[in-house]
Amino acid sequence: MSGGDNFGSGAIIQVEATRGDSLRVEMVVCPRLIPALRLAAFFGTTSGFWLGLQADYDTEEAAKELSGVLAQIHRFEPLAA
Repeated sequence: MSGGDNFGSGAIIQVEATRGDSLRVEMVVCPRLIPALRLAAFFGTTSGFWLGLQADYDTEEAAKELSGVLAQIHRFEPLAA
């Protein structure tokens, strides 16, 4: 991987051990993180704000798509004490 956009806050670091003492380290970044970081820098907010908006949207869309399946799930009823 190359370029500054590949290394950002919230990246996942994968470490692969090889023979001897050498390690191979690779940064894996969520595709939605880079735009969130850019929007945060531009508007002076946090990346978490933009990621939260995206998560809310994704959740609503998934709920619409799965509405029939979700309607068939019986809610858990705890036993009275």
